[in-house]
Amino acid sequence: MFDESNLPKDRIARMIKNGSLDMKKQENTHKTFSFPVSQLALMQHIQNQFGLKDYNETLFYCVWLAAVENGIESI
Repeated sequence: MFDESNLPKDRIARMIKNGSLDMKKQENTHKTFSFPVSQLALMQHIQNQFGLKDYNETLFYCVWLAAVENGIESI
């Protein structure tokens, strides 16, 4: 699936997949997102590459990775 490198994206994906990176507070809300087919295909590719179980984990991964790369969050 992915190599065991020290890249932030791999570490974040492992932590999400293993359940060790959770939000401290979860709210049950329902939102509707509209994505072009090409973006959904990209999300599917990311999901398969890192072994994430669904689009929720995939979207969580993408947002968390962007936050880490922008210095908002740390791993």
